[in-house]
Amino acid sequence: MVINEMKTLIVIGSNGYIGSLCLSNSTLNNSEFNKVIGVDNSKTMAYSKLCNSGNVEYIHPISLKDIPWETLGQNIHIIYAATASSHKLGSLDISRGTIIDLQMLDELFSGLKIDNTNYTLTYLSSSAVYGDLKGTISEESNLEAVNPYSLMKILSEELVIYM
Repeated sequence: MVINEMKTLIVIGSNGYIGSLCLSNSTLNNSEFNKVIGVDNSKTMAYSKLCNSGNVEYIHPISLKDIPWETLGQNIHIIYAATASSHKLGSLDISRGTIIDLQMLDELFSGLKIDNTNYTLTYLSSSAVYGDLKGTISEESNLEAVNPYSLMKILSEELVIYM
């Protein structure tokens, strides 16, 4: 008899538009996961109606370090779709989101290291990392921070690669 290993999907930033679509697609089209968890520090559930499946558990930790990793099994896939910053913030607003976003990633990695959790991570970035390029853009295109949001995304990508 083969016992299926528990697979857990965690979508961080699940109340936003992109995060809620990730939840919706994973619950409607993918029976690969035994457990699906939406994580967001906002309890407004702005887009949660996009994911109307009863298979989703929502948690609202104060810090990403507070996610109970030890209860989620050893086969965890994380989709990171969270952001506090916006491409609409001006250069004077760098502390209103950009620094917070880097702190959130740091909290995530700190929590994962504490619990020695085995995981895979999909980090959703942005085409903003390429600046104001025209024409065809690929992952090989040069990176150019033209505002605090694009700078945060570039730094976040580097942090994810480093970790």
